[in-house]
Amino acid sequence: MKAFYFNKNSGWTQAETLREALSHTHRAGLRPEDTPFEPRPEGAPFVLCLAGAGGKTSYLKQLAWEGKAAGLGPAVITTTHIYRPSSFAALDCGPEAVEQMIREQGMAVAGHLEESGKISFMGWEWYGGLCARTRLILAEADGSRRLPIKTPGPGEPVIPPDTALILCILGLSALGKPLEDVCFRLEQARMCLKMHSHPGGPLGEKWLETELGETVDEAVLECLMVHGYLEPLRKAWPRARVVPVFHQADEGEAQAAGIRMLEHMGEWEGLVSGGFLEEPSAALF
Repeated sequence: MKAFYFNKNSGWTQAETLREALSHTHRAGLRPEDTPFEPRPEGAPFVLCLAGAGGKTSYLKQLAWEGKAAGLGPAVITTTHIYRPSSFAALDCGPEAVEQMIREQGMAVAGHLEESGKISFMGWEWYGGLCARTRLILAEADGSRRLPIKTPGPGEPVIPPDTALILCILGLSALGKPLEDVCFRLEQARMCLKMHSHPGGPLGEKWLETELGETVDEAVLECLMVHGYLEPLRKAWPRARVVPVFHQADEGEAQAAGIRMLEHMGEWEGLVSGGFLEEPSAALF
């Protein structure tokens, strides 16, 4: 696994685990309980949500692997849809059964089995019962149809109200490719790019007309990250920690691009990552 963590106070650090990368607490006002795998007040579970595109499921598996290894018994869920798990499946059952599977197998992937073969959310009443029985909830909260980038539509992503950490992921494999080939919610993306295009700005004027065939560059990814995810999520969920992630950095140039973008965005913190398919977590469920 390749994960590089950025913090304004300490610069860049290569991490061995996602837990390590996300557990830096240098930012002013960041509490230890705002980092993964740390106790929450009054016994509440730590709820971590994944939004965006281009690596959410890989992150979900790696975080579940690390949470299971730490003995925290993660409950993996979706508030949208994910593919049916090949193991640790706790489908169409109550929170008590999910808790039982966690006790017996160390983790559970829970949801409602759809006719399509995917699993979906069991509902907010069920979620409330799950929160009373778990220490760590990992939720895939956004759909992307396996494309590397996305701009959310109305009502997306679907974030539980008690979420402590939101990872906003975009895939670096989109760089250099036509936007229409790599982006889910294409019209929302074009609207976002058009709204933030202006003479002399990083996007220039080329997105004012949003012509077909325009390619994705670093300015485009920055725009979709900041204006599609970071700003609206921080406004809607002011108590959650919202962290940008540029994933699919499997090669040196992609890593360099992710690092440049995070530094240019002026964020306090962020991740550039890749190589998750080579990790044992890739076959977890």
